[in-house]
Order: sequence, then C-alpha cells, then structure tokens
Amino acid sequence: MNELTIKGKDLVRAGWGIVFSGKDEIKKILERDGFVYLLFDSEDETPNNALCIDQSGNIVWQIDASALLGKTIFANIFEKEGKLFVTTWSGFTCEINKKTGQVISKIFTK
Repeated sequence: MNELTIKGKDLVRAGWGIVFSGKDEIKKILERDGFVYLLFDSEDETPNNALCIDQSGNIVWQIDASALLGKTIFANIFEKEGKLFVTTWSGFTCEINKKTGQVISKIFTK
C-alpha cells in the first residue's frame, strides 16, 4: 500500500496523486481497514470537521454532532483498542461508529 501524506488541504497517495481535497487544511489522518479517517483544522467552528473516505477518495460519512454536542469542533481523532474516538474543544470524548460515523457514546473529560 502506498503511503498517504498531507499537503495542506490535500491528501496525497504516492504514485496516485491527490486522493481527496478538503475546504480546510487536513490536521490528522488514520488509515484503517481500507478506510481513511480525516480531521480538518476547522477555523469556522463547523462541527463536521471529521470524516471517513474510502481508498478512492469518496466520502463514506461525515460526523455532524451539532445536535448532540452543540456548536463545537473536533480537536483530535484517534483509535484505542480497535475503537474510533474524537475529542471536542468543548471537552467531550466521543466513541464513533466506524461504519456510519454516528456518535455511540460521549463523556465529558475536561
């Protein structure tokens, strides 16, 4: 598998070129099980700055947690013990369903 790199707003795969372009700079990527989870450095406090794409760059899901968490943006995305998590600037850690992008659970951690 060719390595993915971040070049500003673009996700680039060696030998392929640009796989995905976002409206904001890409802050972090996780590549797992044929999918790529992206976190964007959102400056406009849009609560959907975390999404999942397939290997071809098609959006599988995008988290819109505004109804559940209010107006906040995601600060980090990580995997722990095979589970996907995001943290918010407002102090929540949320477990995310890897297949659907739905918030499974949330805890206040700040």
